[in-house]
Amino acid sequence: MSATDSRPAKPRPAHASVSRRHQDGVAAIEFALVAMVFFLIVFGIIEFARAMYMFNTLPEVTRQMAHAAARISFTDGEALDLARKRAVFNEKKGRLLLGDPITYQNIRIEYLYLPAKTSELKPIPVGSMPQCPTQNRINCANDANASNCIRAVQASICNGGGNGGACTAVTYQPLIPLIRLPLKLPMALTIVNADTLGYRAGDAPCT
Repeated sequence: MSATDSRPAKPRPAHASVSRRHQDGVAAIEFALVAMVFFLIVFGIIEFARAMYMFNTLPEVTRQMAHAAARISFTDGEALDLARKRAVFNEKKGRLLLGDPITYQNIRIEYLYLPAKTSELKPIPVGSMPQCPTQNRINCANDANASNCIRAVQASICNGGGNGGACTAVTYQPLIPLIRLPLKLPMALTIVNADTLGYRAGDAPCT
């Protein structure tokens, strides 16, 4: 008799194969569920961190813009737009890094006057804006509380920042579409005293 057992192997029961396939299917479903929850948590953490970044960055954007606008002529639209782009830390494209949908166009600049017998600054009516920085100095010298005397500059984050009308909050735009955060971004309003407003000693009166 040969030392090698030449007897055919016994076939595996059919129910064993079915059971193995069933276990493999259950494992795949369990992995998919765990992976979904894991990635949901990871993406949620990323979105939360980004939202906190924007909530902390937008006040700095308006601080930089308000201080810049206080030294730029309110008649120089190109210089103000350049200052807006620098305020969002992107002079080339004017978009806040990792901050969609915020762009330089969401920064609103308003010029304020101080009515007599009150400490509340108010926006200067469009028809009362001085013609140039030199005229503003003359207006303020004549009456520091006049509605055509710019006393302060205000910067804020708004929908359609450069346009008139009410300043409404910008809606947060998720980085990952699967995550929804029903957030309104802060308007991050900053007010600073008017500086030179672009006036230089010896500037001629408005023409």
